[in-house]
Amino acid sequence: MIARGETVESLLSYAENAYCPPTSMVKDVVLSAAEDLRDKITKVI
Repeated sequence: MIARGETVESLLSYAENAYCPPTSMVKDVVLSAAEDLRDKITKVI
């Protein structure tokens, strides 16, 4: 996603629609980090 120039918002929108129980633990950590980043960026702007 970095190489394609994707944003945190696009990551959250893609991941929100792709639920897979075997990888849900990994997804939860990645989504949590992305949401934290979005919140921090939003506070700065």
